[in-house]
Amino acid sequence: MSCKEEIPLHHDRQPFVHPEWAATVWGKARAKLSEFALQLPYDDIVRFATDSVWSASRPEWINDKGKWDRPGEFVVKDHVPGPLAWWTDSGKMREFVISYNLKHNNTDALVSADSLYEDEEQ
Repeated sequence: MSCKEEIPLHHDRQPFVHPEWAATVWGKARAKLSEFALQLPYDDIVRFATDSVWSASRPEWINDKGKWDRPGEFVVKDHVPGPLAWWTDSGKMREFVISYNLKHNNTDALVSADSLYEDEEQ
């Protein structure tokens, strides 16, 4: 993103400019993701995303989707029974997830699988 012309913000709106608030939220989200990942076996971690961790094992201490009542908790969104071969890149992993969800008619997971890579394509 680039700015060709800087337009000053009206003085009435200036008190509401707080980029540090967004930085705080993103920082806390990254910290929570790291805390969660440290509870998993190192060799089971497949991928980190903004708000999720792909793991080769299914931790027993995590609730299934729809069985939790606190915002900000990690939940199991989906589980693919293994063992699986490790993917060589994120594109092959994405292809596998999409084909798996198509075979199992899981349209919710297809939408989330597409959104996982929007940030990487930009």
